[in-house]
Amino acid sequence: MAVAALVAFIVGLASLQESLATTYSVEFQHRHDVSDMVAVIKVTSSTKRKTDWDTCGFQYEATVIEHIRPLQGQPAPTQITFGRHASLRVGEQYLLFLKHWNEPDTWLRDFYAQPEHSRITIPGKADGLELAECGGLIPGLQFDHIALGHRVDQEFLFSHPAAFYKIPKGIKVRQVGSNVVAIHAGALLHYLRSLGTPSKGDSNLSSTDTLQP
Repeated sequence: MAVAALVAFIVGLASLQESLATTYSVEFQHRHDVSDMVAVIKVTSSTKRKTDWDTCGFQYEATVIEHIRPLQGQPAPTQITFGRHASLRVGEQYLLFLKHWNEPDTWLRDFYAQPEHSRITIPGKADGLELAECGGLIPGLQFDHIALGHRVDQEFLFSHPAAFYKIPKGIKVRQVGSNVVAIHAGALLHYLRSLGTPSKGDSNLSSTDTLQP
């Protein structure tokens, strides 16, 4: 596997955001329902993980500021460890939608379900499993890098224009730049808290919202 391609997959994901916007949208109730955990966290450490080729992801440790949807059947932790994308900065707060992956195979199936323009080509299954496991990221939590809110003061900053997001009525939104939208943090968190626990089986849906034709 070409090292440049692998690095581009992890570190260069931000460059894919514009093309992904033509395929995906973010509907917050769906993101909440298909996630295993939703929380506001503060990143305390970031560690690069590697395969035999090069960087395959990042492992983060964080303090949980607020649980919106804790992992079912488990005590709500004050500290969590998760991965994988190189998007988070130590000391910053984020709203994260996280999914727990038990097996590299299941992560790999989800990876291959993404559009070809948003992923690298993996030469073989063994290489794919090594990429998926990524030095201990699986089994474990991984955050949804498409729906990633960076907390700045009283707002969460998300990539893409506001049209990319399906915003519940009554939540203040402002366009910060051509590809950044600010959503009022208190209102968005209040909305997510109001969703409660989804119906049994909802979490088996894909963690990606795909726009219908």
